[in-house]
Amino acid sequence: MPKKGLIHSMTQEPSSVNSEPAGQTVPRSASHGTALSTRTPAEREAKRRAALAQYPPSQGQLRYLTSLGYCGPVPASMLAASDLIEGLLGQGVQP
Repeated sequence: MPKKGLIHSMTQEPSSVNSEPAGQTVPRSASHGTALSTRTPAEREAKRRAALAQYPPSQGQLRYLTSLGYCGPVPASMLAASDLIEGLLGQGVQP
């Protein structure tokens, strides 16, 4: 059984804690209290794709490609593997 007052203390904002300087606020997600992105979805996707292009494919991606029946050359990057997986799934290939 929870201690008396525990739920109340968890639902109340601490009055002495303020992470933003006075007069400045950061947009917050209503459900999670996290800062909202200022980038557009297209900008976020471009950044994600650029990051994936820098790394070799993961072992998980290679195993998944094999389970989808892919038998071509090893993809050069995580991005290439991701694109292959999406293409195969888009063709209706099932693992």
